[in-house]
Amino acid sequence: MKRIFAHKSILPLVVLSVVATACSDGSALNALSLEQKKLAQSESSTTKSADSEGNSSSAVGTRTQEKNLKVSLRTIDIEGLQTVGLEAVQEARRAGHSTDAIVAQALSSSFAMSEEALSFLGISKFVLKQYGTSAVEGVNAMGLASVERARAAGVKDSEIITYAKLQGIFFGENALNSLGLSKYVLSRYGSGIVEGVKAMGLPAVDKARAAGLKDSEIITYAKLQGIFFGDRALVSLGLNKYVLSNYGTAVVEGVLAMGLAAVDRARAAGLSDAEIKIYAKLQGIAFGERALNSLGV
Repeated sequence: MKRIFAHKSILPLVVLSVVATACSDGSALNALSLEQKKLAQSESSTTKSADSEGNSSSAVGTRTQEKNLKVSLRTIDIEGLQTVGLEAVQEARRAGHSTDAIVAQALSSSFAMSEEALSFLGISKFVLKQYGTSAVEGVNAMGLASVERARAAGVKDSEIITYAKLQGIFFGENALNSLGLSKYVLSRYGSGIVEGVKAMGLPAVDKARAAGLKDSEIITYAKLQGIFFGDRALVSLGLNKYVLSNYGTAVVEGVLAMGLAAVDRARAAGLSDAEIKIYAKLQGIAFGERALNSLGV
C-alpha cells in the first residue's frame, strides 16, 4: 500500500492518488480526510492571526492619529486665552482629522478657537459674537437676548454652551438660568450687602466650589454679577492684591486708614481707583485727606 502525505504543497498529487486507489484502500481516504481537516484548521488559524494583526495595526494607527491631533493643535495667546487659530486647524485637516475631532480636542484641552478657524471648518453659525456680546468688567459675555438670537439661527443650547467655551464667552444671569446653568449664579451660595456692596465670604466661595465651580469661574462670574469678596475669600482665591492692608494702613484715632502713599502702591499693583474704594468699604478702611482728594471722594 502506498503511503499518502496530505501536505499542502502536494495536495493535488494526493487527491489523484486517492482517486486511483479509493476502492482498494479505504484507510487512505480516512487519512486524507484527517489531513484536510488539519490543513483547513491551520489556514483558519493563519487567517484569524492576520486579521488580529490587522486590527491591532488599525488600533495603533488610531492612537497615532489621536496623538498627532494633539500635537497639531498649536495655540496662540489671544487676550489671555490659549487659542487655536486658522493655521493650526488647517494643519489638523491636512493630517486627516475631522471637524468633530478637532472641536473635541480643543474642548478637552480648554483651548479657545478663533473665528477664522470656525469659519474654515464650515461652522460660522457658531461664531457667537454675531448674535451680540458685550464686555463687562473685561469679560466677554452674552445676555439672554443674544442667546435667543442664536437659538433662532438654529444653534442648540448645548452648542451655544460648547462654542461659548471655545470662544471665551460667558453669560449673564438671565442667560445662565435659561440655558440650565444656574449653578453659575453666585448669589445662590450666599452673598450679603456690605456698605452698599454685594459681597461673598469664604463659606459662600466654598459652597460654590463644592457645586463644581472652578476658582477662575467664580472670579469671572463675580465680575459679571457685580460681586466682590471678603478678605478671607480673596486670600483663598489667590486675589491677595485686593487686600488693601498689604499696601500699608495705620490706625488713626481708632480708625484703620490708608494714606496717599498706600493708595499709590495699590494703583501700581494694578487696582483701579474704583476697586480701591470698593474694597476699602468692604475691609472697613478709611482714607487720609490727600488720599481722598486723589481718589476724587
